[in-house]
Parts: sequence; C-alpha cells; structure tokens
Amino acid sequence: GHSHAYERSMLIDGHYGLSGTFDPVTMAKDTGNGSEVGGVDGAGNLVPGAGDGAYEKPLATANEGAVYITAGSSGKLSNWDNGSSALVNPAPHPVMIVNLRLLGSMVIDVTRNTMHAQFLDSNGNIRDDFTILKGSTVNITATDDTAGEFGADTTAEFEVSRTGATGLPITVNYLVGGTAANPADYTPTLGGAVSFGVGQTSDTITITRVPDTEVEGPETAILSLQPDSAYLLDASPSAVATIQDKPSDAWLFTFFGPGNPPGSGWSDDFDGDRVINLFEYGTGGDPTIADASILPSVTVDGGLLKMVYRRDNSKADLIFRPVTSGDLTGWTQSGVTDTVSGTPNPTGVETREASVPMSAGDRDFLRLELELQP
Repeated sequence: GHSHAYERSMLIDGHYGLSGTFDPVTMAKDTGNGSEVGGVDGAGNLVPGAGDGAYEKPLATANEGAVYITAGSSGKLSNWDNGSSALVNPAPHPVMIVNLRLLGSMVIDVTRNTMHAQFLDSNGNIRDDFTILKGSTVNITATDDTAGEFGADTTAEFEVSRTGATGLPITVNYLVGGTAANPADYTPTLGGAVSFGVGQTSDTITITRVPDTEVEGPETAILSLQPDSAYLLDASPSAVATIQDKPSDAWLFTFFGPGNPPGSGWSDDFDGDRVINLFEYGTGGDPTIADASILPSVTVDGGLLKMVYRRDNSKADLIFRPVTSGDLTGWTQSGVTDTVSGTPNPTGVETREASVPMSAGDRDFLRLELELQP
C-alpha cells in the first residue's frame, strides 16, 4: 500500500518488524525531534525554539541510526489508516514523532557532514525540521602565534576546535613539525593527540619556549591535524607559532648568520672602526660598516663633565649604565644625571646626555657600560 500524508520518525536502528516490536530502549538512538529550529506540537504547528538539537552520528560507523520519512502528500491527501481525517494522526506508528495530513513537500540540503531537512506546506510554511550531523569537523589555529626567548612573552598557544557532532567523544591526532625542536626549543613534549569529551568543542595546547644562547633566528612550531576516519578536517588543518630569538641573538643572526662565525663575538670589532659589536648593537650601528662616530663623546661644560651617547631603546635585553669614577677603579651611578638630549624615541635610537659635577682639584671620569641580560 501507500500513504498520502507526511510522517517522520525519530533516529532509530534495528527496527525491522511490525509496530508492536519496536523497543525504544534498544532501537531508539535519539528520541528527540532532531531540530535546531523548533518542534511540532500536538496541534501540528512548528513551535520556534522547541527544538531538541540535531541528531548526531559518528563517521564511518555502522548501525548508528536513520530517520525514516513518508512524504506522500505533495499532490493528494488520504485519511489515516485508522480512518481519521484529522491533521495530526491520533494513533501514529510508535517511531513516528511527526504525523501531518497536510499538502506539502520535502526540502533536503546536504553540506559535507550535515543534512538539513524540512517539510514545507503548500503555502511555503515550515511544518517540520530536523538536522543530522555526521561526525565532527576539526580545525586548529594559533591563538597566540609568538613566543620569545627573552621577556614576558614566554608561551605560544594553539586551539583545536570542532563543530558538528560535538556530543560524541573523539580523539584528534596531530603531527609536530617546524624548525623548532620539541622539547629542546619548547616544552612540554607534545603527545600528538587531543581528546574531546562529550559536549567539548575546543582544547588548548600551550607551549613554553626554552631559552638558549644559540644564534639561530626565528624558529617555527607547526601543528598539523592528521586525517582520520573519526572526523573531517577543516580547509586549513595546520597552524604555526614562531619562537623569536633574544633581541641580541636576532641582531647577530641578521648580520652574521647562524652559529658564531669569526668576528661575531660581542667584544669583537668586525669592521675595524674601534667600536665593538656590543656597542654597535646598543647604539643602532652596523657591525659591517666602519663608523666610529657612534662612539660616546665627552666634554666639560659649566663645571659638569658630560658624555653624549646613542641608545637604541628597542634592544630590550640590554642595560645602559652611565657610571662615574675618580680613580678608574671604583665605578658608580651615584651622582650621574642621565637625560634625553633632543627628540625622545622610546622604541628606537635616541641621543642622551649623562653628566656629573666635577670635583675641585680631583680627577673625574665618565664611561658607558652595556650589560646583556641572560
């Protein structure tokens, strides 16, 4: 026989006999209405906001349920098999949660792992709605994509997230790559998998940089989600975080390359201009181009011993310390005034003047000390 009505089941599996053999405990996978839009009430109307949520099924797994539909009312209506002509079947089949004696048609849209179905009446009104989500789609992003070997930014962070059937537990596998070595350049040792519990939509992987004294330039940590039958991959399944060298090591890398080639030591004078590399670094100089003009200059003015020097404020791992002495053996900052001379530049090179009152009949000295922070 056939039917000229609309009937739709819950998500079921294993029910192949007559209506009296249906066992909701063993055969119903989800007794809800499967809708993210609304639910059909006893009068046959779709009530917005009364949805129980989409049906969810795992990928590549048999016997996880199906929705059965009789859509025979697109051109003709007939009474229910009990003879009733009511809009809603007064004695429905036990698996059918929506029963409408109403002219209309089904609209089904499928996008990747999502099937969305609706029954529209002859006036275009939505009278039933449900969605089936098959498995999760997983994604990874670098929510904090930098860490440094110096300063407060010691960590980078990745977020693995999923959409779709988030009510099911899954384990997502990933591959660790990039130019940074784990755990030599960052910790902890990554295990290559993230497990999602029921209802969990995201998890965080935090890496902490391991400082070193190697001149190596920026290094990358790349996490790439791996294909698996248990989930689908987003269009961009990899994320990158960069571990920056200390500012001083990055400077050496820029001018001398990786490692410690001859002439690249901090006390070396690579370009032979009487300015060691450490002073080139601190004053914004170029260690490959001779330029002695960046050295501090000392003058006597109005009873003050003055030293004018350049300071590159972008060098966060360097301490500038103007100090004074009367005998070239004991040096101190006590009594030294250090101010900006000219236009301040808090993020770059500025000119500064350090001064100290001269002692009558005594010798006075000023010098600039530079100290690299570990």
